[in-house]
Amino acid sequence: MMVPLAGCLAALLLVPVGLSAQAPRPLTLDASLGASRGSGGGEFRDRGGVALDGLVARAFRGAPGGALIGGVSASFQGTPWSDDMCVMGSRGQCLDQFPMVSTIGVLAGWEGRRGTGRSTGATARLLAGPAYVHMDGDDSAGQRGSTAGLQARLDLATPHLGPVALVGSLRGTAVPRFRGETYGAWAFGVGLRIR
Repeated sequence: MMVPLAGCLAALLLVPVGLSAQAPRPLTLDASLGASRGSGGGEFRDRGGVALDGLVARAFRGAPGGALIGGVSASFQGTPWSDDMCVMGSRGQCLDQFPMVSTIGVLAGWEGRRGTGRSTGATARLLAGPAYVHMDGDDSAGQRGSTAGLQARLDLATPHLGPVALVGSLRGTAVPRFRGETYGAWAFGVGLRIR
């Protein structure tokens, strides 16, 4: 259900939008690498891991100091490596790693910026929306499957130097119900924004 919705929004991002008397607002591509942490879902070991994230976004309607913005994000959070070490849980069992979390989100929000036209200064984006979430954990323990979730993010970017800017992001994904448990995944990353 979420994949067709993400495809529709991606197509909408590519359609030219008239922004009467304003500079054109190109698509931007953010890519970042960072760290993540999982929450909820009972006892796990290794809740921390890496975070990879990509966001394609476009501003739709401008206003003084900012614009409405929409985008499609894809991210991975978790620990892709494993060892055979047994960390004992409260009931004497060996704990599993926190599931790896992959998401595709359809996001909308606000981009605040300094500067005007092509000389855009630093920007701050606050985006939120629904996400398709795939949990990739121990299948025998019922920790593998897909569900709907919610995603939110705060991105801060430096002024562009040519087509590139540095970007830092803080992201959160909430999974209200998966196999009877509530999960969350939090990440921060640093990367590049290309326009």
